[in-house]
Amino acid sequence: MQFAVVTQGGGEFNFNGVLTRDTVTGAWPKALQDLAASSRAVINLANLEQIDTAGLAWLVNLIRDARGQSANLVLTNVPDGLLKLAKISDLDGILPLQ
Repeated sequence: MQFAVVTQGGGEFNFNGVLTRDTVTGAWPKALQDLAASSRAVINLANLEQIDTAGLAWLVNLIRDARGQSANLVLTNVPDGLLKLAKISDLDGILPLQ
């Protein structure tokens, strides 16, 4: 399975599929472009089936770069696996959770 960012409209986005070292490289430009176009973006992670450390790093960088373009991001429906990975990596405090 691949990774996809699906625009729902109104600043809402679904991250679907697998966010791993094998899938992150192709998703960056489109995701950042879409998210930066919204002053406030709600990212629904309910359909994120798998994430590894590369996926977490990708997500952290996306949050940083979007904020640099004045976009405020909020993560919803964060999978337990991502929360555990963020905690182990000491990154749980920087994720904008809702």
